[in-house]
Amino acid sequence: VVATAAEEVPQVVRHCAAKGVEAVVVVSSGFAEAGPEGARRQQELSQVCRETGMRMIGPNSVGICSMTGGPSLNATTAPSPPLPGRVGFLSQSGALALAVIEHTRQIGLGLSHLVSVGNKVDISSNDLLEYWEDDPHTDVVVLYLESFGNPRRFSRLARRVARHKPILVVKSARTAAGARGSATSGSMLDAADRTVDSLFRQSGVIRAESLRDLLDIANLLARQPPPGGPSVGILSNAGGLGALCADACVGAGLQVPELSEAAQAELRTHVPTAGRRRNPIDVSHDAGPGAYAQALRTLAGSGEVDAVIVLFIPPLLGGVDEVVGAVQQTVLDLGPGLPVLGVFADRGAAPCGDGIVPCFEFPEEAARALARAYDWQRWRMRPEERFWHPPEAESDRKSVV
Repeated sequence: VVATAAEEVPQVVRHCAAKGVEAVVVVSSGFAEAGPEGARRQQELSQVCRETGMRMIGPNSVGICSMTGGPSLNATTAPSPPLPGRVGFLSQSGALALAVIEHTRQIGLGLSHLVSVGNKVDISSNDLLEYWEDDPHTDVVVLYLESFGNPRRFSRLARRVARHKPILVVKSARTAAGARGSATSGSMLDAADRTVDSLFRQSGVIRAESLRDLLDIANLLARQPPPGGPSVGILSNAGGLGALCADACVGAGLQVPELSEAAQAELRTHVPTAGRRRNPIDVSHDAGPGAYAQALRTLAGSGEVDAVIVLFIPPLLGGVDEVVGAVQQTVLDLGPGLPVLGVFADRGAAPCGDGIVPCFEFPEEAARALARAYDWQRWRMRPEERFWHPPEAESDRKSVV
């Protein structure tokens, strides 16, 4: 890990190479982002990598974390390491990487690796994407990108990886104004955002519109499978909250189907105090843990919904933890297959129990995350397309979208 003054870094890196060091993380700033002199130093670092075969992360990086069992590695400037988990996270912004560590700790979302690539002299998002493809410790890949080095390679890799692991991306520098605030301003400004959007859609990449959406979707897919269809069942003890959730689901492209008479009759048997049973289901304001567990089992057994969103507002102080525990245990008993999301008042996005049920602060957030997960599932269900190669393509040539 190199953290010296920028003008000393090239010599330090050459000394490392002479000693047989195979990989370095350059935390120091003051390179291409700092002007012509910095760009010259960055070019020298690139030359060292080419000449010696040394691999490099950075410069202008905040470091890396590895939390994949056994002794963990925290080679970052973060005050606390991330929680261990199964999400691989890459960021082109160092400060954003530090913020993500803090937020994922708050919502109980664990990371397998965190990599701040900085100015990407050598190792890039494509390299990490290829690594995470076969990494047994990583189930979800999350990327914060400002630019592409080789979009053609990214598309090939993403199409392959996304068949079995979700890839989530939030892309900044989408406008000239945004590019001025990123490390890739000026000549590194990417082409029209619609081109990038098309690349993501064709490659099976889940594009998030904000960092909040990015982590919401990751929180869902790290804990639950994607829905097999668009139909959502909604359980709530407050009619207005259920209605808001239903509107959000439909607005996001999902469906909230009316339940069959048989399913409604079973709900009436197991949850006699329930008000509306047509979906969204109002289990009544005095519903306790048992009513939620029974209603959830009925929905899961009906075969009429592909996912369930559970909403709960305690009518008096307390009661949230008991309902959360009942929902969690019911999901464990039902086994994998039907994704269940929770919106529990007074808990916000705090983790639910051992984390099998993803929690959200508001129903709109749960609906958006579920819709994006379903988009990815629909892409996976499509027949795999052959990658198009233009005539006489220079497949290895570096380019910018």
